Amino acid sequence: MVIRSGELVAVNLAAFIGAKTRSRQAIPCEVLDVKADRLSIRTRIPYRVFSMWIDREWIDDKVLSTEVIRG
Repeated sequence: MVIRSGELVAVNLAAFIGAKTRSRQAIPCEVLDVKADRLSIRTRIPYRVFSMWIDREWIDDKVLSTEVIRG
């Protein structure tokens, strides 16, 4: 999947809690920057705004609707 800066993606919860196995939950995030296999992301409201770098493997899917983010 091609991911570009500015896109919205669903990031697996495991990336945020340091788990080694995938969770069933994902958090909507905006992609800030893309470097090879790593992405700089920022969480979206209604979650606390938080930015971090993650491995591409934690992306569950692209978020197609902003309705998910508005909660």
